[in-house]
This record gives sequence, structure tokens and C-alpha cells, in this order.
Amino acid sequence: MHGNNVRFYKYLSPEASKAALENRSLKWSTPKMFNDPFDFPIAMDFSFSGEDLAKALMDELVRLSYGPEEPVGVPNNPFITLSMISRHNPRNPPKEKFREFMASANDEMLKRFNSDQKSRRQSLNKFRNKFAVLCLSEKYDDLLMWAHYTKNHTGSVLKLRCLPELDRPICVAKQVNYVSTYPLIANLEDYVKHLTGQVVLDYDTLFETFAYTKSKHWNYEAEWRCVSELHNQERGFDYDPIIPDELEAVYIGHSAEEKYKNSLKDIIHNNFPDTRIYQARVDIQSYTMLFEELN
Repeated sequence: MHGNNVRFYKYLSPEASKAALENRSLKWSTPKMFNDPFDFPIAMDFSFSGEDLAKALMDELVRLSYGPEEPVGVPNNPFITLSMISRHNPRNPPKEKFREFMASANDEMLKRFNSDQKSRRQSLNKFRNKFAVLCLSEKYDDLLMWAHYTKNHTGSVLKLRCLPELDRPICVAKQVNYVSTYPLIANLEDYVKHLTGQVVLDYDTLFETFAYTKSKHWNYEAEWRCVSELHNQERGFDYDPIIPDELEAVYIGHSAEEKYKNSLKDIIHNNFPDTRIYQARVDIQSYTMLFEELN
């Protein structure tokens, strides 16, 4: 859990920031509302086909049954059991006969693998829609973020402090991992060893991987996430209250309309009297943003 010295930032459009401050709450959205189709994906797939798997599995079974070393793995795994029986059978057939014998079983496995891919996607799609996500950043002055998420510098950024003593959600925010290669359940070698009881795949960590992994193209966001069960399934989003002590500051965009700015100041003074308010301005020559405190 993050301590009191940790701060996170929420970029919001003019409409969203005004609503959040008026209602003293932040919106947690279902992943299907995200703007990145690769984010919180609806598929946990493999980099190989069913045909690749069938061949690799056959080769591994031959190795386990005829190789120089006895297989080591989960004792009740059917492939381990079959291999041990084959190895200790004095009438063990030649390798090619063994391959022929296992071919029909492999055909069934191939059909099951392809059907499981479809059911896995359906299950994951239902699963991901059961969660609500709050996306935060560790930066408040990123030019791209201001352009993308505050409607061209016309909205605001909320500065939120962690309050672990109050068990606030952002205190358990997890950092997004930015990668260049799409995460997969397993490579071919590991999955074959998993099927044959030699490697255990930690399915419990797969959700963590897919919920907190994005393409490196988005690394400028420096994102952290809070993930919770979605309570309002029909609406598709939830609201969580903002505690006054949690809102340390509000940064208003340099292109914000004067009417919006004045309205926001009034709301903040009424609902969050101890929150500091800043007006952003840009330093054209240095491509940076500066912030001046308002009364």
C-alpha cells in the first residue's frame, strides 16, 4: 500500500472535471470503454496453432516415453502416466508405432484446443466486463496527456494524495507495464510441458498480466491503475467518492474558458476548501507547462 507521500493525477475534460468536483466522486469505467483496442484484451491467445501444438506434443510424448531420462512431473498427469507405462513395458512398440497409436488422441486434442480458444475468448469477454478501472498517472504536466484527456488543455488535472490510514482505493494502485511484445498465455514449449505435467502455468497471475499491460506506444502516460469489481453492470461504470483531504490540488488548463474556470473555482471552494488551485500556462520556447496558484 502506498504511503502518504505518494501522489497520483487524473486528467479530465471540462465536463468530466466539473461533474467529478460537483459530485465529489470519480468515475470507474468498464474496460470496454477504453480507447485502446489492445488494452485489457478480450483474448488470451497463443503464438502457435493447434497443428503446431499437436506436433510438438507428439514429439514430447515420444521423448518422455523413449528418451534416456525418466520423465519428472505431476504423478497423476495422464501423459506422465502413459509415458511411465510405455517406458517400463517390455513389449513397448517402436517409436513409429507409438506415434501411430497416439495420432487419434492427438486429433481429439487438436479439436479441443481450437474449441477451447473460442470458449476462452467468450469467457474472458464476460470476465473483463465484471470489472471497473480507475486510470491515473504519476505525471501532471505531460503535453500529450493534456491534449488527449483534457480536451486540448481546456479541462483539468486532479492531484490526489494517498491516504492509507483511510484505506483509500488509490493507495493500492498498480503500475502499468509497457511492453513491445503482446503478452501470451505461454510459448509452445512451456505449454507442451504444462500439458504433460512438467511445468505449472500460474493462471492466477494471468489476470494481473493482462489488466496491467499495455503497448510501449502508451508509455508516455506513466499510468497506474485501480481495478475493482463493477457493481453497476447495467450502467457499465461506478462512482467512488473523493474525500476532501484526498484532493490536494486542481490544475486548470491554459486554454480553459473563463466561465468554466470561475465555475470550477467556486465548486472547489465550496466542496474542497483546502484544495489548492493552479492555472496552467505554456512556455512556448521550452515546450513545458508552468502553473501559477490562483486565489
